[in-house]
Amino acid sequence: MILPLVLLAGAVALDPDRSTQRRRALAARLLTPTPPSGPTPLLPELDLLERPRDEVRPPRMFRVVLHNDARMSGDVVLESIVRCFRKPAEEAMRVMLAAHRGGSASVGIYTREVAETRVACAETFSRDEMERLFGLRNTVRLEVVPEERMGSRPITGCFQGGLA
Repeated sequence: MILPLVLLAGAVALDPDRSTQRRRALAARLLTPTPPSGPTPLLPELDLLERPRDEVRPPRMFRVVLHNDARMSGDVVLESIVRCFRKPAEEAMRVMLAAHRGGSASVGIYTREVAETRVACAETFSRDEMERLFGLRNTVRLEVVPEERMGSRPITGCFQGGLA
């Protein structure tokens, strides 16, 4: 038999079954989520439940442009396009010839970081190869141009994609 506990200060008897019911009721109240009625009290200007999500925009794209340079070896330009821009040899040849004949050609369209990395790779490779082969410190002439500035107008002698 369970005897009720007696508090000496207030002389109130606590029934163990009744205190268990209270604990269960308190736990149920704490565990049931209640939706906030208005802004949060800590940050009244921010209501996180009603704030619209920001739209994810695609990254800005940049075109890498190869410019014709009479002092640069065609083989070095070809190899730098193949190695740094990961183009097949046939496509790299078309890009190089388009730049040679028309003054400039598009190598590809990339995000800014990728475009700058590939341009740096091509410049370093071409400078090292030209110095190794001919003792010259020339680099391939590349430019990173925002795609919005280009619009729909093609670059002179531009290679517009595809292998056809």
